[in-house]
Amino acid sequence: MLRNYVKIAGRHLVRNKGFTSITMLGLALGFAGFILAYSYIDRERSYDAWNPDYDAIYLVGADYQGEKSGEVLAGLAPAIAAQLPEVVHAGRINQAPFEIPFITDQGVFYVQKWFAADLAVAKMFKIQTREGTLDSLTKPKLGILSHEAGELLYHDKLFTEGLMMANRETGIPMQIDDIAKEPQGLSLIAFDFLNVSRDIAEGFDGVRNMPAVRTFIQVKPGTDISAVEQKINAVYRNEVSRLHNVVPGVAQHTTLYLDPLKNLHLKPRHGSNTGYVVIVVIGILSSVILLLAAINYTNLMVTQAHKRAKEIGLQKIFGISRSQLAFHFFMEILAQCLVAALLAGGLVILGQHALQKWLAHDLSAYVAGGIVAGAQKFALPLLLAALATAAVSGIYPAVVLSGYRPVGMLKGNFQTSHQTAWFRHALLTLQFVIALVFISSLFFVTRQLNFMRHGDKGFDPGQVVYIKNLNDFGNPARGIAFETVRNRLQAIPGVEYATVATSVPGGNPPAPARAEYQDVPYTIDHIGVDFEYFETMGMEVVEGRVFTGDFPADSANALVINEAAMKTLNIRKVTGQVIRGCDTDFRLVGVVRDAKMLGFDHAVTPTMYSIRNPCGQFKSEILVKIREGAAQRALASMEKDWSSLNTFDGDYFRYEFADQKYAALFRQQAQLESAVSLFAVLAIIVAMMGLLSMSAYSIRIREKEMTIRKVLGASGKHIFLQLNKPFFRIFLLANIIAVPIAYFLVKQWLSTFAYRIDIQWWMFALAGLMALAIALLTVSWQTVRAAVANPAESLRTD
Repeated sequence: MLRNYVKIAGRHLVRNKGFTSITMLGLALGFAGFILAYSYIDRERSYDAWNPDYDAIYLVGADYQGEKSGEVLAGLAPAIAAQLPEVVHAGRINQAPFEIPFITDQGVFYVQKWFAADLAVAKMFKIQTREGTLDSLTKPKLGILSHEAGELLYHDKLFTEGLMMANRETGIPMQIDDIAKEPQGLSLIAFDFLNVSRDIAEGFDGVRNMPAVRTFIQVKPGTDISAVEQKINAVYRNEVSRLHNVVPGVAQHTTLYLDPLKNLHLKPRHGSNTGYVVIVVIGILSSVILLLAAINYTNLMVTQAHKRAKEIGLQKIFGISRSQLAFHFFMEILAQCLVAALLAGGLVILGQHALQKWLAHDLSAYVAGGIVAGAQKFALPLLLAALATAAVSGIYPAVVLSGYRPVGMLKGNFQTSHQTAWFRHALLTLQFVIALVFISSLFFVTRQLNFMRHGDKGFDPGQVVYIKNLNDFGNPARGIAFETVRNRLQAIPGVEYATVATSVPGGNPPAPARAEYQDVPYTIDHIGVDFEYFETMGMEVVEGRVFTGDFPADSANALVINEAAMKTLNIRKVTGQVIRGCDTDFRLVGVVRDAKMLGFDHAVTPTMYSIRNPCGQFKSEILVKIREGAAQRALASMEKDWSSLNTFDGDYFRYEFADQKYAALFRQQAQLESAVSLFAVLAIIVAMMGLLSMSAYSIRIREKEMTIRKVLGASGKHIFLQLNKPFFRIFLLANIIAVPIAYFLVKQWLSTFAYRIDIQWWMFALAGLMALAIALLTVSWQTVRAAVANPAESLRTD
């Protein structure tokens, strides 16, 4: 039976192939947007959802005076495991802050995610290996390669020896005990190399010497989580804080909390919720696009019903019941929606590569091999969307139109009825509202992203190269001084400055350190640097000076702070000030401008810089400033000489431009911009299609009226204004509704940034003018054609 309705629907499409085809394409675009949104949201929400203990796993976080952290003291996990019987597992995981090559005869794999974890973490996250070594763990520590790394380095057979870290000839031999099986799904614990121990504290000579770590717990079913939180806080204050010698005041003002695993990927309490905002926005935008397409389709059905009014009237006179007509209409609409859904699947397949680049989202799992191969992923949701659209779009023509009296329809009263006009105008107003909100949002998102890309950062990452090779130049035991490396680098033509630090913009954040000034304790971020750091990063000196070789004491105890630290410590005069940090008395020599090293989401934190590095982080991040236009030649020279500069892993020269690394901080915001722009374009296209068909319909039903006006002497200009007047009224009403909605949404989004653009009225006016221009381009060519048409042609058809 559905086949018959497909044929009937097809005849109507052919009979009205102009605007009907446009509207059907708009409906297909709406379905295509739905597929994209569904696939993206499904992927982002799938992290660890495959884990049978998904709802029982929590991250233990810390809140100190409103500042939340996803890391807690290393002694907490064993204390929880020992004292809380409702906790099944408690484990820690720590990530190494570097990238290093692993080498076998089969190839080289650059390990970027190197984790050390307790066995409890491996059990919680269901990590499985080929040989099952995690089931017994007979050794103190196991080295496990990821499935991807194992395939590259060993192919089908695991050798107990033969893997070197950093360098093929003189590197460090690595013991690989097993290779992980292919993951069951996406997970937060996605690693390249994993060291698993029963107790990772053994590698740090005890928990007191360990840095803060991520700590996970798994609770028994039915556990009262609020009660567990209270017990964990009691354990922390009574035992763990004393074990780690935490200042009593800090322990008193620190509250530990449990964050569910299901929240951690998209909206962790300790980090940015941009990922969650992105999927919510994409979900809303795709729904709105689908709504726009359904509105267009409803308008099309109303138009077609007008053209078929006499047909409907005759059917009712010959005894066709209202329920039969309603069912007939609905089945035609459903058939057309299913055709549009199939077309949408084809559009996604054809455009998958461009969409993947635009959204930074791999669609291969959804569309690879065509609709048949991707059916398990999106066929059912797409079918439900088609059914819902058919139901929404078919309510009016199927129920309302089938109830009109046949005599009135045969007389032609239907075409000028206000009962249909208000409905069409309401739908068109809603389309304008949605389009205006889309255009305004896109305008503000783009301006904020441009502000983040090109605004004042407090430093200049342009022409700065970040060399990712590993060496700790702050450790005397390494036997290499950075001064030698800097001199060699500066001998390369085009190199202006070279330095090394413990942290780089967009990389691992600075280490929080205890500081004391005038007997008042503070928590201040610390970055260990070297000479020429501030020159390399283009940071401006506000007061005093920065480190220089002219003052030998700078290497021992000199300190530079930023403006935020100067304000926090209430320092009015630089000269002669002593600040104690990391058990070292530093002499303050200068103040530099605040640098947004952590991006625009977070306010700049008080930071201190020193050449001496007593706070524990590796001073391994090499930064080189290259003169503009000389980067290619300078990098080639560095790569050629790097093995002699860095004997540890110098055979594999790896670098990244600092501005690219910094841009990674707002990658999710860039994804939001891409998503908004993509769906805004779709919304505008679909709205234009609807406006085009709607204006054509409105002009058509007023054709005789305009002809009579012209016969009576009305000018083409007068006819043009008469035809456009309803659309201008609709446009003004839509602006009145859309501007407050757009203002609220934009204000909410901008409030998530510490540094943001200002909302000004002219921005909404500009967005409105853009929408007006689009509307005029869409409508005017039809009204102009109607205004200049020969009235004799219209009257001849009467």
